[in-house]
Amino acid sequence: MRFFCCLIFLSCIFVKNSFANNNNNYILCTSHCSDVRLSFVQPLTFPEECQNNNTVTNIQAYALACIIEYRINYDFEDINIKFQASNDTNIFEDRKPSEYLTQEIRLDLKKHRTQSNEVTRIYRCNSKNDCARDFYLNTIYDLVNDGQKQLNKIKGKLYTTKAVIGESSKRHCIDNNLTGTKTSELCGYGLCFVRQKNYTLNQERTEKQQKCYLEENSPSLFSSIEYHAPKPNENDNELLEYKCNKHVCNRNEMILIIQELINQYTRWNPIEETIPVEEKKASSSMKQTISSYIVVLFLILIQLFF
Repeated sequence: MRFFCCLIFLSCIFVKNSFANNNNNYILCTSHCSDVRLSFVQPLTFPEECQNNNTVTNIQAYALACIIEYRINYDFEDINIKFQASNDTNIFEDRKPSEYLTQEIRLDLKKHRTQSNEVTRIYRCNSKNDCARDFYLNTIYDLVNDGQKQLNKIKGKLYTTKAVIGESSKRHCIDNNLTGTKTSELCGYGLCFVRQKNYTLNQERTEKQQKCYLEENSPSLFSSIEYHAPKPNENDNELLEYKCNKHVCNRNEMILIIQELINQYTRWNPIEETIPVEEKKASSSMKQTISSYIVVLFLILIQLFF
């Protein structure tokens, strides 16, 4: 009987410690906020219902990770934002502080006013309270003001309105399937195409395809990245795919130039050292739950002894 009582008492201590340890991993994240749409004119000004002043509602929630997704449309000059709080930390590989960024760039190289010139970002972090919201506030100004310049440079490198199509065209494209001294082929009716995927942890794991693309004549670019910090992480990768109408614009040197322009646009500055985390204090309701549980077990112990 005494053994049974001790077992209950120890379980009580274990439960209490488990709650305490769990609390220390939680951070506050903006989440109770409807989808936000901001203009390029005021990219830092959130509406009243998304201000964390508690006058309207508490927009934050405790979670193990904060998430923000924002889509930047350079044609309509607006930003669409979604906030989330998550308890899924598998992507961080149980490391803290950690952060994770995915980014997709879609460009129509030919037209300047379409709905296809946009960038989508998803950022996750567990470093401090509202770290995802802070990431947005620290990066959006440069993306809005300087980002367009970088994207225009990419277009200038890959597309020209003076390109000739047809038999009189002298445009050649690199074809990495060719052997010997010949590295390019005439591509008068098509576009130069490249698709390259880099696994940044292990650079020799690179997939590359270069050729003359005849299926369609719509110059475009698609870029996607997945970055993690701290490194190393096997999931890090970069994908670059584009169709261009300039002479040998899919050559290796041009691929490196486009990648560098994308890097300048992205401005990825990951966490380099441990950031102190403002730990979550147990809420009053949680404290009451723990206290009630302990009291019940204590009463059981008293009844068993007496």
